[in-house]
Amino acid sequence: MERLLKQIRLVVYGVLLSGCVLQISACSSAPAKKEGSLELELLASKKINPNEKGQASPVSVRIYELKSTDAFAMSDYFTISEASDPELLTQTQKIYEGMIKPGEKREMELTPAPDAVALGVVVAYRDINHADAIKTWPIKRKDNRAWYIRWLPEGSTALQVGIEPLAITIKEVD
Repeated sequence: MERLLKQIRLVVYGVLLSGCVLQISACSSAPAKKEGSLELELLASKKINPNEKGQASPVSVRIYELKSTDAFAMSDYFTISEASDPELLTQTQKIYEGMIKPGEKREMELTPAPDAVALGVVVAYRDINHADAIKTWPIKRKDNRAWYIRWLPEGSTALQVGIEPLAITIKEVD
């Protein structure tokens, strides 16, 4: 009888220990985001890059880190895409290039270089002369925050880059 009680105790202890291990592992947190990272969501409209008949088609999207916004803001689509301006080359670094289809959603995480002050987005629209194909977004650094919250971790920023039929929108999301 005593031997049976020991076996029952061992089974009960084993079940309790397994339950504790499962409970502790269920409480683990999601992987931490890199400090200062950007969570980027590319969201393409279903009507992007219309042709003469109004049919949507994929577009090429490029994202750049900018050390200064001056040369980028003064450049047109062809100067940026062909990298023909030496000053622009020293101020920009391409960090993403890809094609996006109408209605597609793409997510990525970027960690800008410490000397980057802004992101630049360039979209290769078919009707480039009537499109708003270049957009910048200033990177907010920890040092720009109020003095009383600088000691808090910087965390990550979430951005939504909307690729509309003939324009780009960039907004910060929660």
